[in-house]
Amino acid sequence: MAQPISLPRWLRWTGLVLGILITVVLLTASFMDDPLRGYIERNANAQLEGYHLRIGKLDLHPLNLSLDLEDVALVQTAQPEPPMVVIPTWHASLQWSRLLRGDVVSDHALDRPAIHFTRVQAKEEAKDPKKKAWQDTIQE
Repeated sequence: MAQPISLPRWLRWTGLVLGILITVVLLTASFMDDPLRGYIERNANAQLEGYHLRIGKLDLHPLNLSLDLEDVALVQTAQPEPPMVVIPTWHASLQWSRLLRGDVVSDHALDRPAIHFTRVQAKEEAKDPKKKAWQDTIQE
């Protein structure tokens, strides 16, 4: 009969602490999804003049530093139908390797984005040429 492998006490405690820490991070992230979605919407909408951003669902993944957004819509306030931009799924992540070197590099994957720009919306957009473009605000 083989003897069970005995790990040093410090290694067992380290594993236990890491396991608890990862569990706490994952549980916290699951409760942060809705407040974070609201925070992103509020900040974006405070900076967008004449537009409104809606995010249907947000899913935060803290272990791999990524974020999934679902049912994202950018609506022109003056002409809400149809929404100007509709993104069913948007995945954003940070690159770990570049982060360790001190660089912040993010990857974005948009699934089936649609842009609707009607003549009425274009006329509304052209009324104030000094107004900051929504594309610039989203990029910031």
